[in-house]
Amino acid sequence: MYDIQTKHENGNAHGIAVYGTKAPAAIEDIEIKGNTVEKLKLGFSEALVLNGNVKKFRVTHNTVRHTDNIGIDLIGFENVAPSKKYDQVRNGVVSRNKVYEITSAGNPAYGSDISAGGIYVDGGKDIVIDHNIFHHNDLGIEVTSEHKGKKMADRIRIEHNQVYLNRYTGISIGGYDKKRGGTTNTTISHNTLYKNDTAGLEGGQLLMQYQAVNNRITNNIMTASASHYLVVNLYQVNQKEYLPEERL
Repeated sequence: MYDIQTKHENGNAHGIAVYGTKAPAAIEDIEIKGNTVEKLKLGFSEALVLNGNVKKFRVTHNTVRHTDNIGIDLIGFENVAPSKKYDQVRNGVVSRNKVYEITSAGNPAYGSDISAGGIYVDGGKDIVIDHNIFHHNDLGIEVTSEHKGKKMADRIRIEHNQVYLNRYTGISIGGYDKKRGGTTNTTISHNTLYKNDTAGLEGGQLLMQYQAVNNRITNNIMTASASHYLVVNLYQVNQKEYLPEERL
């Protein structure tokens, strides 16, 4: 999939999209494998997205590159499904993908903002993100929920990924402001984070934003960029984070 474009500042486009719009019956047993998705102009939308009542999925061995918004997005709480109970992407694996050269800068929907992740879990739960490569994006991996209150990204496992030379940060958890949800019960382990924060925005290698609660961060390898930031915590409300200094 390539050269799919929207040119309107309020427009939207996707390369691959799966929307679960019914409940309780989910779209399930989905496999998205071995695709190349590139050179897309997406507006407010994403290159490869699963949204709503979707479960039991595998997104593997894909390449997503050279797009002007998020590479892979797993979404909940957007009222795509008619029941709030089922309106959440869940129970899936994202593995052995390569996602690079993703930036929202220049996208008419975002102007000069640097805010597009290689992968974004926005309100998903029970998802494994492992053995992927994310580089030269605005953010490597972002896990949170854009919806305020108890709507969280929950039980996400981020393991054995290579995340390097991303502009703002390598891995981000928690909402980007106090109007968002957050990240709970998530494990970040055995990842290599190398010289992220290349734009000098003080996001470091690992960024903890609003409502990052009860997460476990261990056995990662981190190398700082010229900004010299490794782990950045922006909010005192964050609590019960397990970060042993000797085994970050």
